[in-house]
Amino acid sequence: AWIFLPEKVEWFLSADGENWRLAATVDHKISNKIQRRIIHPFTADVVGEKARFVRVVAHSLMTCPAWHPGAGEPCWVFADEIVVE
Repeated sequence: AWIFLPEKVEWFLSADGENWRLAATVDHKISNKIQRRIIHPFTADVVGEKARFVRVVAHSLMTCPAWHPGAGEPCWVFADEIVVE
């Protein structure tokens, strides 16, 4: 599979949908050489922050790494759900 975890996920908040502020950046320590299915929560606690809008940006590797059979070809990031409480 040419699916990899994002390098990092950034959480932005906005009161008006036009002016955004970075609320959290979440990365991981999981090797991208693991080729089995991985479900990894990128959780950000922004207690006390007020916002009407949330923007989530997942930063992809963009291309398969040099060691991968698809080296240099585009790769994917799959997201199942985003939960805001």
